[in-house]
Amino acid sequence: TGVQTCALPIYTVSGAEEALAALAAASAMPFHIGALDLHMPGVDGLMLAHSIRTRSAQPDLPLMMLTSFRDRTEAARARTMGIETYLVKPVRQAQLERAMAEVLSLTRKMSESSPAAGPKQLSGRILVVEDNPTNQKVVSLRLQKLGCRVDLATNGREAVQSAAQSQYDLI
Repeated sequence: TGVQTCALPIYTVSGAEEALAALAAASAMPFHIGALDLHMPGVDGLMLAHSIRTRSAQPDLPLMMLTSFRDRTEAARARTMGIETYLVKPVRQAQLERAMAEVLSLTRKMSESSPAAGPKQLSGRILVVEDNPTNQKVVSLRLQKLGCRVDLATNGREAVQSAAQSQYDLI
């Protein structure tokens, strides 16, 4: 296919468990990008993205999501999981290649601007207001990895109560 002209090896899997196994086996030659289908049987693309972020050998793997229809809620959930690109099928070859190039370029720029010692450490107390438990976990883990203290609220009422009781650097 035309995507194979991008000079990256292409590896396809048929489901989430196979994808996680491939990531685990790829420690010597890690993947550069992952393209996930939102509507897979059993485990959907967002659940797979969550698994990649929280329990794979490549938690920072740049991810793209492909879906059959545009859904703003799903796109927003995808963004909270660090999915860089959200494409609606059918995707033309040029569109896919452009999206892959953008994701890889963004990843390269981020790694060039990061110090060799690792990601920048932050400090501060953050209140995350999110009603979806999966999104809560993903956001909390990412912020904690950066050195932040995280409190959770599941709705606006809880957020107002927490903000009245505690001092936050960011809500």
